[in-house]
Amino acid sequence: MRFNWNKESAILLILSLFILIGGSYYGHQLLVQPARETANSSSRILSNQDTLLKQVDSLNLSQQSLLNQLDTLNASLPVTNNSSKWLANIKKLADNNNLVIYLFNAVESTSDNEEIENVETHSYQLEVEYENVNELDKFVKEIYELTQKTDITSISYETGQNLSFKATIFLNTYNQTSDLTE
Repeated sequence: MRFNWNKESAILLILSLFILIGGSYYGHQLLVQPARETANSSSRILSNQDTLLKQVDSLNLSQQSLLNQLDTLNASLPVTNNSSKWLANIKKLADNNNLVIYLFNAVESTSDNEEIENVETHSYQLEVEYENVNELDKFVKEIYELTQKTDITSISYETGQNLSFKATIFLNTYNQTSDLTE
């Protein structure tokens, strides 16, 4: 059997080639490429997990040291908001620095912290009276050194009567909304 080339067979051959090339291109784009990307992603995830496991193994920390670190974290971000204990610490710092607290006010209700997951922020206003600015500076420094995480958002000063000075301090404290467990 002999095949004769004519105009219709050439067009048919060219169309068949375009269909074959287009089909292989789209087949590669729709079937092969997603499977390859999934395989690459999975291998990266496994590689990252292996790296993390090696890092944890290389830490060589005992269970007791990990528990101690967890206790330290729970002390700096307590599980519950115990404002009376925190205020007792603030009062002790004020007494040690010869400051008189004459107003302690909760500024806002407890709200979730948008920046850190599972952490609540509590805002307070504290007004103190002092005689020497060095006492106030030391008090502010010691607030930052408290075990429980405490930030000062603003301080304003004013001159009081009898050569004493007043300062209004706005503070934030933080606590966990759920307990970190072992």
